[in-house]
Amino acid sequence: MEKVVTNFTYDSTNQQLILTLDDGTSYPIPMSAFINEYGVTDTATIDLTMSADHKISAVIKTGSVTKAMLLQAVQDEITANTNARHSHNNKSALDGINAAKITSWDAAAAASGQATKTKVSFTTSDAKWGAISNGLYPLTIPHSGKSLVGGVYKTDGSSNYEVLVDVDCQASNIVIYNADKFAGYIELV
Repeated sequence: MEKVVTNFTYDSTNQQLILTLDDGTSYPIPMSAFINEYGVTDTATIDLTMSADHKISAVIKTGSVTKAMLLQAVQDEITANTNARHSHNNKSALDGINAAKITSWDAAAAASGQATKTKVSFTTSDAKWGAISNGLYPLTIPHSGKSLVGGVYKTDGSSNYEVLVDVDCQASNIVIYNADKFAGYIELV
């Protein structure tokens, strides 16, 4: 005789589907065979998470992407830009110049009586900045008989660049005028 399922229930404790037949007998069916459980594992590059409703998301870890992981076109552009900055014939000699060599050269120049370069740095809160007058802040730097060489440089993070300012070379001071106070430096010889 054929048995017909007349009812079913779910046993969440044992994760089973309970089928009830027309003769009253019950047959448990484990649901584990029908359910795939997934988990996530982070990598050195990606943080993975899974929500309560089993949605997986991924976030790239800050600082974890290397140049080798980038598209070849992006790698080529980075390489081209790097090479363009250093394409001169004496690149290796210039790249070898460091603070210790400069200090050594300056000391040798001073010992021989040659003029030496002095870098004078300043900040936005430096006492050398005066009160604004006619829309300009004056930055007064004593020069001790030395002359301004090059320009006036603004420091922005790890970058320095020359800025266009008004400069007045007086008897004992160099006065720089600008609409805003800024951090930077000048060089005197």
